[in-house]
Amino acid sequence: MADQERFMRILLKLAEYAQENGGVLRKSEVDGSFSEMELSKAQYDLIYRYLLEKKISIQGICLAPSNVDDTPSGEEGDGSKDSRYLNLYFKELDGLESLSEDERLSLAMRLLSGDETIMSRLLNASLFEVVSIAREYCGQGGYLEDVIQEGNIALMQVLKEMTGKGQLEEPLAYIREYVRCAIAEYIDGQVTDNDEQERVIAKLGLLHEAAKHMAKENGVLPDAQELANFSKLPVEEVKDLVRLSKNANFFGKDI
Repeated sequence: MADQERFMRILLKLAEYAQENGGVLRKSEVDGSFSEMELSKAQYDLIYRYLLEKKISIQGICLAPSNVDDTPSGEEGDGSKDSRYLNLYFKELDGLESLSEDERLSLAMRLLSGDETIMSRLLNASLFEVVSIAREYCGQGGYLEDVIQEGNIALMQVLKEMTGKGQLEEPLAYIREYVRCAIAEYIDGQVTDNDEQERVIAKLGLLHEAAKHMAKENGVLPDAQELANFSKLPVEEVKDLVRLSKNANFFGKDI
């Protein structure tokens, strides 16, 4: 995959398209998306596995179990190795041109002056740093590959914003900070989602305990208003929470 920017764009768009369409893709849709890139069968298999890891079904694909641990890095998930998609991505990064800080600064200055022809070269040379920044956030929420994707998207955005901008103090530091802020915002969003889930679980636990206590004390299952009075939660929130519960029949019939 010579063009990392293009590959990441296609993969991200494909995943978003699938999620908007019930989490299902056809094999022809996946293959067609990458048809203009010279990918091997093994590389396509890794793309299929990546999408399957994202809970996206691919009609016409039946992959054999992998002998390699496909779970994300142990710092983000339960596994101890990077996913096969990441391993492929890292190998491709190894094949890209490595530039010194001064060389990257020179390219950044040319970009600021409006020279768009060097954008791809500067982007590819900066992908290594995105991975480095992403690893700083290991264990704080989200899968490493998703964090890297967010960082790569931010990298593309900041380079476009810099094109023809003219003067910019410490452009490389500006790029790093832009990427870091985007990743931090993504991580915060993940943590917020997790916190919200924990709050919902805690409230459901409270309602279960309240229902058991009131049923034992009164001999009948409580209704929504009784649960609301006992738990000090709004009655509509109680009804919404109970609907989420797998054991909704533990509560009164009016809920």
